[in-house]
Amino acid sequence: MLLALSSLQCAELPPASPHTPAQYQQMQAKNPDAYTRRTVILSNTQRVLDADLPTPDRVGSMQLLAHVGISDPSIIAKLSAATNKPDCPQELRDEMVAFLMGEKHPIAPTAVASVPSPLHPVPSPLHPVPSPLHPEPTPPRTKSAPRLTKKILNPSGAGKKSTPKTLSQLVRLWADQPVTGPDEPAYRHIAEQLTARHWDDALLAAINSPAKFERGRAMEILAARLPTHRLKLRILELQPRTEAIAALQSFLDNFSYVPMTRAELAAVVAIFKTRLSSMRDAARLSNRWVSEYGYAFTIRDFHLLNKLSRDPLRNMISRTRLITQLSQIFDVRRHVPYSDRVLDRAKISTDEFSIQAEILSMSDLWKLHLLDEMLSRPRMLLALKIMADENRSKSAPGDPGLVFYKQGQADAMLYPGASSGQLVRDGRDSLCRFSTNFARKDNSLEVGPSQTQLTDARKGNYCGLVLTSVNPQTFTAYYYNAQGKIVSMGNYPFRN
Repeated sequence: MLLALSSLQCAELPPASPHTPAQYQQMQAKNPDAYTRRTVILSNTQRVLDADLPTPDRVGSMQLLAHVGISDPSIIAKLSAATNKPDCPQELRDEMVAFLMGEKHPIAPTAVASVPSPLHPVPSPLHPVPSPLHPEPTPPRTKSAPRLTKKILNPSGAGKKSTPKTLSQLVRLWADQPVTGPDEPAYRHIAEQLTARHWDDALLAAINSPAKFERGRAMEILAARLPTHRLKLRILELQPRTEAIAALQSFLDNFSYVPMTRAELAAVVAIFKTRLSSMRDAARLSNRWVSEYGYAFTIRDFHLLNKLSRDPLRNMISRTRLITQLSQIFDVRRHVPYSDRVLDRAKISTDEFSIQAEILSMSDLWKLHLLDEMLSRPRMLLALKIMADENRSKSAPGDPGLVFYKQGQADAMLYPGASSGQLVRDGRDSLCRFSTNFARKDNSLEVGPSQTQLTDARKGNYCGLVLTSVNPQTFTAYYYNAQGKIVSMGNYPFRN
């Protein structure tokens, strides 16, 4: 008996059942067997229906139910009925309605149709609320509809037959329009005319069709207009017929990640085709960062995670240790401040590492660590001196390049004469872009990335390293990311 009591006292208590999507992801990363999916669903359904719980707690549980997905008709029925209760808080009702409208269960439409919400008015004989299973076509509420229709469909009407090419024409125009723009209802209406489907169903089906299609732009349209949790569920429901959908489902399963832009979708598909075998290892490291540091995965970090996950001597280094090491290096090094007084320079609050350390991601910290190691190697400093001498003799900018993580260290590779397309394609599986400004011996007023580079990084979802000569013997290094953060790494000596 004493032995049994001792055993119970020493046993590790299971973690609390998750009640938000973030807590669920942490459980998946730390101890995925702590609670079954069924237990999580039942526990959080009870919390959603508990009128004595604070509204934010009930909303968090509803968001988790939407995150994990529900197929049990009895639970769907309970949630549907709860939306009709007069004491249901509006914030909770909106979450429930958004979820139910995205589900394909016969029981959901009846209850959702009667929800007294600004988005879903009470139906009347004159204004019935359409069922989500058979949604009413989006009405063209602007004068743009005839103009857009004429632009997409030929005057004879023969173009009204749905073809991937015709839908692609529409998507090319639509993707660059604001969600709240005056033409939005017209774009949705035409998509429905072309396909006889609701507009979001039409775009998902086209992404999953083997025919040639503007999948990247269609993804941007969906990501900007659908709640992320609903888009994830819709993608997971599909039977994959294209590499794009197979790649999306794989990244959702491993990273709970869905791309937001055409550049991100292209990277997801490219990495899915070439790095599928190592995805699990990268996902484990990513999930550990999520659990320990609140990290949010993005596709530009896959290269680092993929390589670092197979480097056991390094990947256990903590965030605190990384920040401490980098602070000790950067704080004692001389810096040339970034200036927005010259042409094409961004206005920033700071370029100091110590001020920004806490808001930089684990990926940013690791890249700064690896890049500093690279720039401190004598061989690299000699190569940069040779490059600078050549650039100055020609008064020409240096060739662009990429930095890769190879054999435990960062290495730069130049792309002389390469097309920008090649740089973009290879850059999808790299640490960061690489550029130099060595044409003059003193470029101290133009250190760091330009506004053009920052804008391109945001659109292309990548990070970059810029090296600028500040005198004949010295260059300074700046790191920047897709969020527009700029970090001065300080001055380094050219090696003779």
